[in-house]
Amino acid sequence: MQVWAGQPAPTTVKVVSSTARKIAAKTRVSQAQAAQGFHELKAPTLVSGLSQRVLDRAKGRPYLTKGATAAGQAAASPTVADIVAGGNLVATASTGDIIQGGLGTVTSVCNDRVVGFGHPMDFTGRTTFGLAGADTLFIQPDAVFGSFKVANIGSVLGTIDQDRATGISGMLNALPPSIDITSTVNYTPSEGAPRSRTGSSQVQMPEASADTAFLELLANHQTVLDAFQPGSEDQSWTVQGHTADGPFTLTGSNLYTDKFDITFGSVFDLPDLLWLMHKIDGVTVDSVDVTSDVNDSTDLLKIGGLQQRRGGQWVTVGKGHPAQGRAGHELKLRLTFKNGQTGHAFSYHLPKSSAGMRSRMFAFGASRFPFERGRPHTLDGVKKLVRHMTRNDQASVFLFGFDGHHSIQLTATTPSEGKVIGGRKSFRLVIH
Repeated sequence: MQVWAGQPAPTTVKVVSSTARKIAAKTRVSQAQAAQGFHELKAPTLVSGLSQRVLDRAKGRPYLTKGATAAGQAAASPTVADIVAGGNLVATASTGDIIQGGLGTVTSVCNDRVVGFGHPMDFTGRTTFGLAGADTLFIQPDAVFGSFKVANIGSVLGTIDQDRATGISGMLNALPPSIDITSTVNYTPSEGAPRSRTGSSQVQMPEASADTAFLELLANHQTVLDAFQPGSEDQSWTVQGHTADGPFTLTGSNLYTDKFDITFGSVFDLPDLLWLMHKIDGVTVDSVDVTSDVNDSTDLLKIGGLQQRRGGQWVTVGKGHPAQGRAGHELKLRLTFKNGQTGHAFSYHLPKSSAGMRSRMFAFGASRFPFERGRPHTLDGVKKLVRHMTRNDQASVFLFGFDGHHSIQLTATTPSEGKVIGGRKSFRLVIH
């Protein structure tokens, strides 16, 4: 392994019939099984901080690890002295509330250079996993998939910098840089006392920032709410990082309402953003801080109608009473909601070419997952996406006009209304 570390290696090994007979004679493997040869196994990924049932629900994003297995929280404190040949070796992607890592065995230690596993972790080549020890609890026999160790993972003691076909390797006493992800969840129930918790995870492998943020938000919500339950949330976040040109800060916020499970209803957007940023060369995320204020309400603002400012007063637009616009002038409008609430005003400037067009306006609540609406390749593109994100308490109103030869398409976004907006309506517009 030391000779071949960092070198190409086969992922399958054939076994000739004579060798298969020898393997069968000395092991519990049959000759037919041995003749199938060997193939590279994927290192199992362990995640602590969430139950297996929750991990099984966490699907639908490219950054979420498939087939992750729930593990217990770390309760061990192995030191550098415990990293010895034949001992435990862990490659960590994150630690803290959410520990993600793979457990294997140390092959050798020389001048603080550790070699182990005998197989890759994620086969990423040059990398920055954390290097940690573990305290073995027992060896679990398994005749089907092979025996495995059950252990508590300890603190990070160094950096795994090579993840190759023949194994992983890293240096003790050289800790990797980490991304701090902090989540504060404040819950004010309709009955009982408010409760709150601040949790955090440290990401050693930058590629794991999105899934660690997702799991941290998920775990902290479930710790505070202690249930899958409906509710609403006012969430705000700050992402700090740097490029070769210097530091940057991104801030944002959004409202969420979910009538089944507010936890899963509110934890996707920020990880989606971190995934976009990870894909941009030269961008390094340094820290992520999220605050979530949760309550039991599931009230929505349902779009009910539209009013136009005309002749110094607000006139209701409806069947047989279309909105009236003048080409080259401003069209000022506001939505009304089924609970009787009146929305804030918004407007279009109708181009002179729109005179006589057959037109219609379509109003609906914000589309879900705003950071999946584009794939920017620069930090400036990400900043623009954040800046122009439509919040869930805003409505989008599209205006389409056509006169048989030309068309117009205009978009307006209403100001924030303080509650998540749902429903959709269309309205006729006459342009003079």
